[in-house]
Amino acid sequence: MELKIEETRLENQLVLKVEGRLNAITTEELQKMLLEKIEKADNDIILDCEKLSFISSAGLRTLLIGQKALQKKGYSLELLHVGNTMMRVLEMTGFDKMLKVS
Repeated sequence: MELKIEETRLENQLVLKVEGRLNAITTEELQKMLLEKIEKADNDIILDCEKLSFISSAGLRTLLIGQKALQKKGYSLELLHVGNTMMRVLEMTGFDKMLKVS
C-alpha cells in the first residue's frame, strides 16, 4: 500500500491523516507536504497516525525535520492516535520526548 495523506482541520489546527507505510520510498511525499504546510503554519500541526501501519528510520527522520522546522516558528508537531507498535518505536528512539504524543 502506498502512503495516503488527507488534510483536514481540528478546530484551528491543521491535521494530516496518514495512512499506509512511512518508509524510505514514501517518506519523501510526506516530508515535501509537511514542509510546505510548515511554511504557512500559524499553529501546531497534528499528524494523525491512526492508520499508519509502519514507520521506518526514514519516516522518523521526517518527523524530526518537521518538528525542528515547526520549533523555529514557535510551534510543534503533535502525533495523534499512535498505536502500540509505533509508540514502542518512538520510546526506543527517544522520539516520544521530542514530539507531542497523544
